Amino acid sequence: MHTVTSVHASAVRPEQLKGLIADWLILQRAGIRRKMLARGFAVVAAIVAVAGFSSLSVLGFCFSLGLCAAVPLWAWTVELGHERRLACRLDAMPETLTYVTDHATAPLEPAGRKS
Repeated sequence: MHTVTSVHASAVRPEQLKGLIADWLILQRAGIRRKMLARGFAVVAAIVAVAGFSSLSVLGFCFSLGLCAAVPLWAWTVELGHERRLACRLDAMPETLTYVTDHATAPLEPAGRKS
């Protein structure tokens, strides 16, 4: 799902727009970091699973895999926090119009208007 929010230019102060764009950029960077951490720690978890299956105890094996899963989960939690902050900023904007579409190329249909 893709969501597009439009705002009238006269309804937004430059400080609000700066903060909104900054929050969006932070959210995008957090998503990139989460994906990179998930890929990296998936490789480490695979190595631990193969190498540690016979040489580690059950507790050490599970603990190692748990640590490999903890970092991407933490990054995902941080990303959700940034997403909530951006959503709060968008909710605070006056006269926003939100469009929701299933695909990036599909025509946009209004989902709702906030006055």
